[in-house]
Amino acid sequence: MSKAGRFRWLASRLLVALGSLLVVALAFEILLRVFDPWGMRYFDDVEFAARRYVSDPVRDYVLPAGRYEFSAWRAVVGTDHMRYVCPIPTARPAVPSSCWATR
Repeated sequence: MSKAGRFRWLASRLLVALGSLLVVALAFEILLRVFDPWGMRYFDDVEFAARRYVSDPVRDYVLPAGRYEFSAWRAVVGTDHMRYVCPIPTARPAVPSSCWATR
């Protein structure tokens, strides 16, 4: 085999190996995003809440009064800054109105 032939053979094997590695990495990324085994969506919730915090002289930072929906749960923050948490049903039945009550 000539020098050019060996180079082509090695280059083709390297491209196949890199392509295979890329496909496996993409498949792994997709599976992790779909199944989220380590709960990484939690960090999206933290960022969502952190952008909305307001300063409070007693409790440092709090969410303003209102209704919030996170990745796997809902929260209502009352005017007294009490939090009422309601899980989001997986089958998506109607959420009872008491879940959104601000007491």
